[in-house]
Amino acid sequence: MVDRVFELRTSVMAFLPVMDHLFAPFACAGSDPPSAVYEVHEFERPADRRRYEARKDGETVGRVSSIGLLVDLLVRETTNEVVSEATRYIAIHAAAAARDGRAVVMPAPPGQGKTTMVAALVHHGWDFLTDEAVLISTADGLVRPFPRPLSISPGSMRLLPGLRERIPAPTTSYRHYDHHVAPDDLRPGCVSGPVPIGGVVFPRYAPGAATALEPIPRAGALLDLLKGTFNLDALGGKGVETLARIVGGVPCYRLRIGGLASAVDEIQRSHVRTWTVTY
Repeated sequence: MVDRVFELRTSVMAFLPVMDHLFAPFACAGSDPPSAVYEVHEFERPADRRRYEARKDGETVGRVSSIGLLVDLLVRETTNEVVSEATRYIAIHAAAAARDGRAVVMPAPPGQGKTTMVAALVHHGWDFLTDEAVLISTADGLVRPFPRPLSISPGSMRLLPGLRERIPAPTTSYRHYDHHVAPDDLRPGCVSGPVPIGGVVFPRYAPGAATALEPIPRAGALLDLLKGTFNLDALGGKGVETLARIVGGVPCYRLRIGGLASAVDEIQRSHVRTWTVTY
């Protein structure tokens, strides 16, 4: 998984088809030793409803009461390890989709609509890069795909016609609250290869407001990107230099999302032009 090799061992048979489906883009048959070994087991303890335990390299990382929560835990743990250990990429809390060989990067904190936006863009023919952590190479500025499973709320699912019916039954049956969605559930073969950045858009969900896409100063965009970078401490000046080069070469916007359809229209209109970042 992006320079990290994870091995999963489990005695919970119902868990395997769900993980096989959700993590299919990361499957590898190589002989490299694992960076970490995760073990998932069921246990019985009187008066304790936490039936499942997950361990990483022998250390307990969580105990939960359902397979749905177990999936949440494993997605979160593996994502955190990738973004915290990345040394060749700057890792930004953002979603990203690509069209015509260029990516739109959408940085935002939780609850601002970035996962719903990227799922809607894929529905409209865009390619998927990630819904949570954008990985940008510090060597060439390309966005590398990080097709981890998406977590989509029931409310957002209703805005994405036909998606729920495409999710396999075991995955739907074992969800806790959010729906676990593999990229191929959005559209088979939708995962993009590495692409340059075409623009940076900061989404903000504002129900009832008019959707609007407004240009913002590059200095402000850089500060917001720095705030949303997971591994800036590890990369230091190299990370700052990479982000400064990006915002210096592409347009930056703030997107007020009043409605999903209108927000998709604004993103698609903004992507008509061609922008390049020189390395």
